Order: sequence, then structure tokens, then C-alpha cells
Amino acid sequence: MTQAQINSWLYWIGGAFVALLGLFIWLEQFWIVVLPIVLAIVALALFKLDWLFMLITILTPLSIAFEELPGGFGLSLPTEPLIFGLMLVFLIRVFYDGHFDHRVLKHPLTIAIFMNLAWVFITIFSSEEPIVSVKFFASRLWYIVGFFFIATQVFQNPNNIRKFLWFYIVPLTLVGIYTVAVHATHQFAEKPAHWVMQPFFKDHTSYGAILAMYYPIVWAYMWSKNLTLTTKIVISVIILALTLALIFSYTRAAWVSLVGALGIMTLLIMRVRWWIVALLIVSSAGAYVAFEDQLMMKLEKKPSRLVR
Repeated sequence: MTQAQINSWLYWIGGAFVALLGLFIWLEQFWIVVLPIVLAIVALALFKLDWLFMLITILTPLSIAFEELPGGFGLSLPTEPLIFGLMLVFLIRVFYDGHFDHRVLKHPLTIAIFMNLAWVFITIFSSEEPIVSVKFFASRLWYIVGFFFIATQVFQNPNNIRKFLWFYIVPLTLVGIYTVAVHATHQFAEKPAHWVMQPFFKDHTSYGAILAMYYPIVWAYMWSKNLTLTTKIVISVIILALTLALIFSYTRAAWVSLVGALGIMTLLIMRVRWWIVALLIVSSAGAYVAFEDQLMMKLEKKPSRLVR
């Protein structure tokens, strides 16, 4: 087929679709507007599975959880249907052409995952609520296939690891900016901090945990070599936004984990020998055991007495 014939077919198909779109809108059947998006996602799944993987990564921080669907079924939209479709296409392609790095299947982590899945599957038969157990097994399965087995193939290209991180960090930053803006309307009070991140995150605990997980990564990229001035400015803005989001998340566990991460980074930079670290850990544990009663007595005192 010549290029002119290909162009002719494209014009006819495009024209027919525009006419069909206009007809359905005139008939007030607005679902037709979603059809191009669905077709594009199907095309990605069939021909560019890694692109669909990255699209899901972008949408994950922006997804909205619906926990009270009929039948007690919870679903995160639009990501979970996409993850399920990603799993199906991947499994079909693996069984059809067999293109998969089989070394992954022999890895100890993979074996541990298979053992866990097998145990979860076995417990379905002894469950008091088998439907709930089946749902749990299914969701566990599509997450493991999507973000472990497919990820092992996508991340064979190191550039995809960097893309994956930034495709998550950028929308997460947008969610952080939105949350801080909503929180500002409540004068940054502590109680609203538990729900202002909704509908993107269920509560401040999961929100703070994700922020703490990606915050050091952004700082690490800030110290990368050969960064342009524009890139440094963009990363600085992201760091500022994530810092504010982390502070106003009121998640103490996230703050403590960052302090711990900073301590580990300091040890790595200073190249402290492992036996010194082990000695410090043992000494700290021994001191805690020795003074546990005194510490608990202090913590159980009233705040007013502690201030004095």
C-alpha cells in the first residue's frame, strides 16, 4: 500500500469517526466521547506495554478510591481497571510468544512472592467470607503482576527507572500543592490535616508515608551532575512543594523516618564501618532496656509537669 493510499484510508476513517461522534452527541449518547481514550489505551496495551505501565504510574497519585460500591467492592479509578487490563495483556503475550526473562522466576524474592500467593489462595477455602478472600487474592495478583513482573522487564532499561520515578513524583507534587491549598483554607489546623488530601489519599498516614518515600529521591536528583539551570529550578520548586506538604501532613512517623534516612545517609557519606554502626545499635538497645522504666515514667507524666 502506497503512502497516498494510507493517507486516504486515514482521512476516510477520521471522517467517519467525526461523523459518528456528531451523530451520537446529537442523540445525547455522550459515552462516545470516551471511546477514543479507550481505543488509545487498548493500542498501548497491545503495542506499547511499557507506555501503558508509565501511564498507570502517572495516574496513580491522581486516582480516586471508591470504597462503597455495590457488593462491598472497593475500586481505585482509573488505575485499577488499567492494572487489571495490563495484567491480562501481559499474561496473554507471555503465553503466546514466551518473551520473558526466566531468570526472574528463579530469584529468591520471586519464590517468596509465589509462596505468599499460594498461601493466600489456600486460605480462600477456609475463609468465613470467601468472596472477600477472592477479591483480596485477585487484587494482590494484579498488583504483583503489574508492579513486579512487568516492572522487572520495563526496568531492564535504566532510563525507564528514572522515568518511572519522575512520572510519579510530578503528579504527587500536584496533589501536595492541592492539599496544602485546601489546608490553608482551614488555617493549617491539625484536625483537617487528617482528610484534606482526599479524594486522592484516604488519610494523612498513607499520604505522609508516600511523601517521605519520594522526598529523599528528589533531593538526590538535586545533587546530580550536569543539571541545567532550568532543571535545578524545577527540582527546587518540587522540593519546596513536597517540604510544605510533608510538614503540614502532621504525620510524625514520616518525619521520624526522614530523620532516620538522614542519619543513614550521613553514615554512608562518612563511610562509617559496619561494626561501629552495629556497636551503636547494640549500645542504644542496651541503654533503652536499662532505663526503660525511667523513660516510661517520664512519658506517662502530665504535659504540664514535663514543661516545668
